[in-house]
Parts: sequence; structure tokens; C-alpha cells
Amino acid sequence: MKLRKPLKKFIKRVLLPTLGPPLAEAVYSPIVHIRNFLYDKGLLPQKLYPSAKIISIGNLTVGGTGKTPFTISLSNILSSKGFRVGIVSRGYGREGRGEVVVSTGKGPLVSPQTAGDEPYLIATRTQNVPVIVNRNRVLAAKKLIHQYKCKVIIADDCFQHRKLQRDMDIILWDSTIDPKNESLLPAGRLREPILAVRRAHILILTNSELTANYSEYAAVFKRINKELVISKISKEFPQVYSLPKRDVVEISSLKNETIFAFCGIGNPEQFFFFVKKLLNPTGLITQVFPDHHKYSIKDIELIRQRAAEKNCRHIITTEKDSINMPGAPHSSGVLVLQMNININEGVIRFIENTLRH
Repeated sequence: MKLRKPLKKFIKRVLLPTLGPPLAEAVYSPIVHIRNFLYDKGLLPQKLYPSAKIISIGNLTVGGTGKTPFTISLSNILSSKGFRVGIVSRGYGREGRGEVVVSTGKGPLVSPQTAGDEPYLIATRTQNVPVIVNRNRVLAAKKLIHQYKCKVIIADDCFQHRKLQRDMDIILWDSTIDPKNESLLPAGRLREPILAVRRAHILILTNSELTANYSEYAAVFKRINKELVISKISKEFPQVYSLPKRDVVEISSLKNETIFAFCGIGNPEQFFFFVKKLLNPTGLITQVFPDHHKYSIKDIELIRQRAAEKNCRHIITTEKDSINMPGAPHSSGVLVLQMNININEGVIRFIENTLRH
């Protein structure tokens, strides 16, 4: 819908300051309901591509859920099983608005600024998987199907982008968020009501390491959608490497030291949790930047200065943040914690069965 962006600006700049979050939510809520109703009844058109299977990966909330590493993992798994996979993404935060081929399956062809940090990371970490960014995911999918002969399209952050008809919807939900107590934007973090989980086929509860509420929240979603496949994911950290040349650093050599950890991601506490768990630092100093933050040389200088003041032996960040940092010599010596996602075998079998039928 072409009014979507102006409407968001109107809510943020006019309704929210004037009415406050509760009343602004009361205005936003019927708009979301009407839009979904029109799609559900076929009154708003959806593009179907019969020659390919479309998998949407998305969120019900704003903020980080681990969607990018999940997309990387699923793409590589399906590719290794013989599926010709392609990825479409909006390319949030990138420079420019047109369509960009980020990768033809052999690594990034453009800069992070042109691709967006997350599509660039996806292109870096996937093999034989073309990646295209375009606000119009329908056109991007068409190109992947016709030009790159893809048979499986993974649509990144596409749960609310309903113009592209899909064969499967996968939602990621942060297990530290209680679904019973969340409100719609702008009062809360929900992009649409919890009941929208009825459209989903798979729900992945992420960050289950940080909470004991996995079973309780899984039951909430199961009551809404009895057919929903619900699963956790586990994380592994295969290596730490040093910028700018990505020299691998032995994890054992970093343990029991004072660490300075910084990041600009949707859920920074998750990153800090795993730094503590993996490195067992004697002291951990942290700094949080906004999600998708583009680091200036001054930012890096201030990070180094603060780390030195706290007598930190090492500075560490995430892969996504490393993409948004200036190059050598400014990034030299900064450590990067690489993360992989392990997807439950039952979930993979469910997805594979859908794709083959």
C-alpha cells in the first residue's frame, strides 16, 4: 500500500506526540486490522509464482530476534540439500532505493552501504545463494526465479509484506518478551496483533537461553494456532577473528581477561550474555549503539579510549557491527564473535516436505 510510509510518519510525528501512545495505538490498530482483512479476503492482490516456493521469514515485533543468522542457516541447509535458493530483502538502512544484486552466490558484489548491513552479511555467509535487495519484493523474486533459476525464494523480513504470496510463513519471537503483555505500535513493540500468528506455519522462539518461560510462551501461541510448529534454536560460536584480515584467534587465549564488548543490534543483551558465557571475563565493560549503527572513526577512537581507561585487554563486537565499521587501520585488532544457528531437524524436515510437495 502506497500510503504505508506516509501513514507511519503521520503516526510518529503527529498522532503519537498529540494523543500519546494509548490513543495513537487505538488509531493504528484498526488500520492494521483492515489491511489484513483485505488481504485475507483477496481484496488486495497478491503475486503468486507457481514455478517457485516462497518462504517468508519475519517478526511480529520490532527489534532483534535473530532473523538474519536464521536466514543464513536455513539458506545454507536448503542449498546443501539440492534446492536452488535465492534471497530477497528490502535492504533496510542502505543508500539508494533501486534494486541491487548483492550477490550471485559467490559473495558480495557491492558495499555494505549499497546492500544494507544485513543483506551484505547474508551474502558473505551463504554459498551458491543469490541475494537481491528491493523494496518491491515481488520484482526481486521475479528476477531470482527467471534470471537466476531459483526454485526456493526466502523472503527476508516479509511477514507483513503480503503482496508476495508465500507457501510458508516462519516467525521468530524473542523469548524474553511476554506475548500476553505486548501492545501494538506505537504503545508497544507489536507490528500487528498476536493473533496474526494464525497465518504462520512455524514459530521459532529465540533467546530461550535468557529466560525460563519457553514452555509458557509456546503454549500461548499454540492456543492461537493449533497447527503451528514451534521450536527453539541453539547457537554455536565457531570462531573469533581479528579485523581487518579476519585472522582467527584462539578462544582459549581470550578467557579470564577484561573485555570491552560493543554492538548496535536489536537485542544487545543476547550478545553480552554469550560473551560472558564463552569467554568468562574477569570484567565485562559494555556499550550499546542503535541498531544498524554506522560507526565513524570518532566512534572507534572513543571505544578504544574507554576500553583503555577500563584496562580492557580485548575489544569485541558482532559480525553485523564489523560490517558497519571503518576499515584498517581504524578497525585493526577489534575482535569479531561469529555465530551460527542450529535449526531443529524436525523443523528442517517439515520445511523440506513442504518444498517437495
